[in-house]
Amino acid sequence: MYDDTDELDDQIEIDPQHVRMSAHSVWRFEPLPPIGDIPQTRAIFTIKTNLAGAFPTKVINVLGPRFLTIVSMMRQKFDRSRDLDLASRLQIVEKLRSLQVKNGNSFDLDFLAVPGAEKVGGTGKTMVKIDGDNAWGTTVFTVKCDLEEVAAYFWDFESRASNRSDVRREVLEKVSDFEIKIRRRQRMDSKHHGHHHDREYMNVMKLIKVDEDTIVIRLVPLAQSQRRFWRPTRGISGTHVAEETATLRIKRQVAKEIRIELVTRLHLGTFVSKATKRATLLEHMSQATAVAHYFNDLLPSALFDDEDAKLLGCALMNVRKQKGKTKNEIVKAFAESNLALGELSGKYEFIEPMVESVLESKLTTLAKVKGKAEVLSAAGKIGR
Repeated sequence: MYDDTDELDDQIEIDPQHVRMSAHSVWRFEPLPPIGDIPQTRAIFTIKTNLAGAFPTKVINVLGPRFLTIVSMMRQKFDRSRDLDLASRLQIVEKLRSLQVKNGNSFDLDFLAVPGAEKVGGTGKTMVKIDGDNAWGTTVFTVKCDLEEVAAYFWDFESRASNRSDVRREVLEKVSDFEIKIRRRQRMDSKHHGHHHDREYMNVMKLIKVDEDTIVIRLVPLAQSQRRFWRPTRGISGTHVAEETATLRIKRQVAKEIRIELVTRLHLGTFVSKATKRATLLEHMSQATAVAHYFNDLLPSALFDDEDAKLLGCALMNVRKQKGKTKNEIVKAFAESNLALGELSGKYEFIEPMVESVLESKLTTLAKVKGKAEVLSAAGKIGR
């Protein structure tokens, strides 16, 4: 617990032109059940401040969240999300290996092309179409991993790795090991900046083993989901129900090479711009394509091909604008999280400086150097 005190006023000189604010904060720590052999702790932080003055609401809304940044800093310091996710997925993998094949549906009809869809950039082959209140999208990509590990990644709904864009997500009911009822809340980016842009999705999520090389995960809206969308005459409310129907097909092509196909359909309701529908659709699809980046980080450099290298480059471009960090810090942190880049930077001194040059757009033309790459002494100058 932290509380202000005036006991040091006679020892510390206070500038009469300064206004002293006060604060009272409390930390509460609660043990949680471990996942595997990894312990967990819930941290609750509460703070009450007196700014000793009158401030506009807009200013308070900006200052308020800054008092809570210490929570994010602490979470980053002790974060073991990958370890926790790995322990959880290993349990799912064991269940998947003993899952029986359920024949009868290949779900080919779900993946039929939609006329008028347009191609967009990004990971994999992505197509989208906005039609009135509905948004449709599909993407295809490959990863180098085991079939069951990829399926476990997608099935682990409460995974910390896949919970980045949702405001809230929860399992409402566990029907069986591979059928659950879920709810998640997502904020839609819009020029209106209103709370009415939050959308809540409630689905039945099922996993089906089609054959020994194919697993399908389906999302179907819950029956009680009602299309209660915002109307201008009723004002702005916090959250409104939206609907998503999605099919994810995970297919083993050859050993350690998995083809992933995703098709999703969103109904976001009226009074949502086409641009917002498109952005929301791409955000939903990015949660699936994030698996390619996740497993790319775990891939050793010896198994890298041209597509893997392009994916690594895209990931670097996504993190290069982190605020408060130098390019050197960004590259070092990325090398620690990406196995292939970590291997190369450990073997060749010039790798990290060269990647920094790329991020800074300062890569120079090719130049001849003598000696083996492993022992180059002018590593810091290569590429600059």
